[in-house]
Amino acid sequence: MKKIYFVNCLILFLFLSTLLKAANHTGLWVVRHALQTEQDIKQIIDTAGRLKITTLYIQVYALGQSYWDSEYLTESKNADVSHGLLTRLIHDAHKKNLSVYAWINVFYIWGSEKAPVQAKHPFNFFNHSILCIDPEPGLPDYNYLKKTGNEGFYIDPVDKNYLNRMMLTIKELLLLYDFDGLHFDYFRYPRGKFLHSISGRTDFMLKNYFDPLELTRPNDPIKTEKKRAFLAEIYNSFLYANINNFLSSIRKANPGKIVSIAVKPNRYMASAQYKQDWKYWLENDLCDQVMLMNYDTDFDQFKRNIKSAEMNNGCKEKIIIGISVYNQSSDAVIQRIKYLEQYPAGGIAYFSYNYLQENPVYIEALIRGLR
Repeated sequence: MKKIYFVNCLILFLFLSTLLKAANHTGLWVVRHALQTEQDIKQIIDTAGRLKITTLYIQVYALGQSYWDSEYLTESKNADVSHGLLTRLIHDAHKKNLSVYAWINVFYIWGSEKAPVQAKHPFNFFNHSILCIDPEPGLPDYNYLKKTGNEGFYIDPVDKNYLNRMMLTIKELLLLYDFDGLHFDYFRYPRGKFLHSISGRTDFMLKNYFDPLELTRPNDPIKTEKKRAFLAEIYNSFLYANINNFLSSIRKANPGKIVSIAVKPNRYMASAQYKQDWKYWLENDLCDQVMLMNYDTDFDQFKRNIKSAEMNNGCKEKIIIGISVYNQSSDAVIQRIKYLEQYPAGGIAYFSYNYLQENPVYIEALIRGLR
């Protein structure tokens, strides 16, 4: 009887310890431009200490370029210097009991009207897999992309060569640096009807024997409304599978590393518009955490996003609430943090360190308000 009691107490202790560890998670995004010198390392870690940060998200891959001298990717300028800074930052952060995640922008690969000059940049190397506008041929116009609310050009998640390059990149990254986890951003499709590419259409037609662009022709007399809905569901499932299968592959290839993903905060919109079915990811252990980018300045919308997450679905300790500092006052941030006390998620994360670095008064206000 005593043995059973002891075992039950041990299980309860481990369970509560896990929840406590999750609830104490406080993250800080660090955009790559903030890490240029040895002094920057000290400032990042000092700021993390003052704000009681537990986890740093360090951007190492963005706009199709790596922050280090990669064998597989186009590297950014001063990659040799960056390599040393990353190594030192992780070492010093670990001495302060800070976890460090590698922040990787996955499918958003370019954000300029002018194409990159490097031949192996994904914009050039995987040009056939850049997502296009239905039903227009050719690459989308950058200015039009911006008008539709998109950041720029995205790679189609169906391209297995690009996915293989990313898998090799992740392996290389974890061999070079002692990161505690992987944090994926832009792990999704873009906004709107940018859901096909040359390679994606080819792959889908070989598997399903119809062109997905046919779904953009509403006056096609051959298809009844019922048949059109059936075909649309097949294509939709194809899009979800491209994202989900890649995430599953990452998970299996990197045991022992935390896998975190930045997601749209409203789970219904995230799934329907961006194919981020993050409720499915959590329930099926495809990742350890999702971070809701709950950056809306409207407090009522912020609260609606929290409620849509359904914190009581058994995965609440895996949900990190992202809070922006760049577009709202410190009082608004404090208001949000205090509101979250009634919705005990896995923690919070500030976006971003770079804004706080430029506005030290903001840091002081946060410290005072959260005492």
